Amino acid sequence: MLDRAALELINSLTPDGEDLLRDRAWAAETFRRWELEPHEPTEAELAELGELRSMLSRLAKTVSAGRLLSKAQLAELNAVISAPVRAELRVLDGAYFVEMTPEAGTWIEAAVRELAGSFSSMLRHSHPPRLRLCSNEACRTAYYDESRNRTRRWCDPSGCGNRARVRRHRARRTA
Repeated sequence: MLDRAALELINSLTPDGEDLLRDRAWAAETFRRWELEPHEPTEAELAELGELRSMLSRLAKTVSAGRLLSKAQLAELNAVISAPVRAELRVLDGAYFVEMTPEAGTWIEAAVRELAGSFSSMLRHSHPPRLRLCSNEACRTAYYDESRNRTRRWCDPSGCGNRARVRRHRARRTA
């Protein structure tokens, strides 16, 4: 799940202001899904994850608007993902692959690098990037647009998308 971990981190601050990182059960399950070592974060570590979330949210807003990251934004992200790595050749299903693991001294260093790397990987794997923010101004959830023509507008077509269609229909009927 690490490939979409950055999206989960960005969306861990809900539209109504709830910080899911502070929900111990959510955090424990999510860290497991993100393939991070089981850990109960300290207040300082939660603050660092919150800072990373803010940065990734700002970058997602830029990318979602169809713009390239500025030199300053790239430098900010590169400062986080730049780290020595350990490379290990492995075999999986009869094929070779190289597993690159950032070296980190603490749990939070590893978590921040993995999550920032997840964001970078998401940008790298599609051109133009498929990272989007929901068109519903009350939602603005980050999502990965997997539609064939890259025109998806809402995080959940049956939720936010349906509400938008109903609003447009009602507006036409009253006009």
